[in-house]
Amino acid sequence: MAVRKLAKSWQYDFKLPGFGRHRQGGYQTKAEALLAEKTEREALLSGARQLLFSEAYAEYLAATNMKDRARDAYEHVWKRIKPELGHLYIEEVGTSALDSFKQTLPKHLGPKSINQHLILVRAVLRFMWKRSKLKSVPYVPMESVPQKHGDRSAKPGCEARGIVLTASRAFS
Repeated sequence: MAVRKLAKSWQYDFKLPGFGRHRQGGYQTKAEALLAEKTEREALLSGARQLLFSEAYAEYLAATNMKDRARDAYEHVWKRIKPELGHLYIEEVGTSALDSFKQTLPKHLGPKSINQHLILVRAVLRFMWKRSKLKSVPYVPMESVPQKHGDRSAKPGCEARGIVLTASRAFS
């Protein structure tokens, strides 16, 4: 358990029986290095193991009961998610990672298709959060989907029918 000054930064260095040596540098202040050492030590002693997003996805599929058709659809969507997010730890999947993932999706995909990818990512992250393997679920920005069927009053001719109805009621 040591925090020492390097040339232009601070580093922590400690050994735990059964866990080996842990050393990390590049901290701007001594307080940052002490805090990082404390969190690393607590993570090792609590047994918290970081999960890759691909491992979390496998756990999600194994634990959920879904129809074969839905499972096949998720497998199809996963083919695009895995190269971009599969190698990240679940703690690293955040809004910025999802924004960069959205930029890598093919341009011919519509907003609904993009949302299907993000729905799967959010489902896996919520699954890990509910099992206390993730502290919080990051914000997953969805694409806005234009509505095809608007308000009935906005359709042409509805105003005229409304006026006729109100006028007929006025004379009754």
